[in-house]
Amino acid sequence: AVLAVGAAIAGNVSGARDPRKWHHAWAWESVCKDSNGGDTCWREVTEQCLETWGQDLSWSAIQGRALQRLRKKNPSAPDVPDAEYQPLLNSTACAWAGKDTRTWTADEVRRARTWFDAHVSVYVLNLPSDKARWKAMSRRLREINVTASRVDGVDMRTPGALDASVEEGLIPEDWDPVHGKSRMGSVGCAAAHLRALDKILAGGAPIGLVLEDDAWLVDDFVERLWDLFMHEVPDDWDIISLQAICPFGRCISRHLFSVEVNLNGLKDWCYAGTNYAATALLHRARNIPEFRRRWQAAMFSPVSGACIDCDTALQFIAGDIAYYAVPFVVSDSFLTHMSWTISSRATISASKRFGMLKADQTQASDSRPKSDQKQASEWRPKAHQKQASDT
Repeated sequence: AVLAVGAAIAGNVSGARDPRKWHHAWAWESVCKDSNGGDTCWREVTEQCLETWGQDLSWSAIQGRALQRLRKKNPSAPDVPDAEYQPLLNSTACAWAGKDTRTWTADEVRRARTWFDAHVSVYVLNLPSDKARWKAMSRRLREINVTASRVDGVDMRTPGALDASVEEGLIPEDWDPVHGKSRMGSVGCAAAHLRALDKILAGGAPIGLVLEDDAWLVDDFVERLWDLFMHEVPDDWDIISLQAICPFGRCISRHLFSVEVNLNGLKDWCYAGTNYAATALLHRARNIPEFRRRWQAAMFSPVSGACIDCDTALQFIAGDIAYYAVPFVVSDSFLTHMSWTISSRATISASKRFGMLKADQTQASDSRPKSDQKQASEWRPKAHQKQASDT
């Protein structure tokens, strides 16, 4: 199904963010093209990126590893290099290697703190059940003198959570939960990020920083963020990700790149494959209403679940918003991850406690215990329950 999200993708890409596709060497063209119109070689590259993202490999190194794997999988793959492709243009400007060591004068520390306190509100997404994460986050934020508000995460395993999210305006009424039947963690994550946007608007600060509860801010985070805004952030920004895995776009400064729509993937899958992670997102409050509308429409498309991951949806609408990010290779300038945590999104999505099938599908053939079948039915919005009973 074609995603019904805003205008056609050609209209989503402004002149400043023209899409760039990988044009393969002629010897690789037949190998890279699959029956669905996708690009097998590009898919292998992005899979390699995700498998090695903690190793800080360059895109060139990742491409080389991907083509080696393709040769093992496909005997007809040529033993010649493919056309080199650079997903991150001008990469030496913002994907440099080495330590980003900084020292700050007393005056800079004072100015940074004054700016931060006057302009930035901080919100942490945290599931009510994840008390250990909130305790660790609270302790870390106190250590660096950052005050944050906790925002309840949305756990779609909880009966009634979907109805409550619809009533709160986090999930559209016309969204069919069948699109997220195996992605409950992503559904809840998307809803929680939208809730945080509403909190930013209610709070009144010009900038909102939304942290997932596995983010670990560096000691001089306040100074580094202040310096980023003083010297690197463009005037037109809407959103900034402080950590982008598998970056796709164009470097514009020492720490930032402009995120571009990546058309190497399949549109039906929301062009997923690059610019992953929503660990730390900066939002410009005055632009949130229009941005929220676009982001929600992408995540909760009425005809597809391909964009339900909030980071994938962000990339999909990159042509409509001023979206900048810090590539992962230098993101430790601002934050790292808590080493002992695992993804709540992945854990919930892997849970088999609830299903998301429509009532008639569930009742027709369901080998799960009746208690789980009942919970799955209750999980759907009331509007969908009524429609199912009417049919």
